[in-house]
Amino acid sequence: MGYALRDYLVDSEKFDDKRREARMTLLLIFQRIRLRLNRTEDLHIQLEQKLRAFLDKPLLEQLEDQATLDDTINLARIILKREWEVTKYPWKPYYEKARGILIGS
Repeated sequence: MGYALRDYLVDSEKFDDKRREARMTLLLIFQRIRLRLNRTEDLHIQLEQKLRAFLDKPLLEQLEDQATLDDTINLARIILKREWEVTKYPWKPYYEKARGILIGS
């Protein structure tokens, strides 16, 4: 995203032709991220909505709102951490379920 907008942000009048190219690049990045998200998990749905907001509103306004940007990045980090845990310990949910059954009985 940074490379796509660099020239436009430096001199928007001179690089106005790059604006369409930057928008196309951002849409491609957004779609690639969407392909990796789970459509049924709440955190994944929230992240898609937050990322979509960057496309629906003027991009420069969204990038200036550091709180929104930080919130989106924080959510993405939480999701990435959870997915890493699932990859690293694929048996963990089953172990915890079995442990809960044994302790509960």
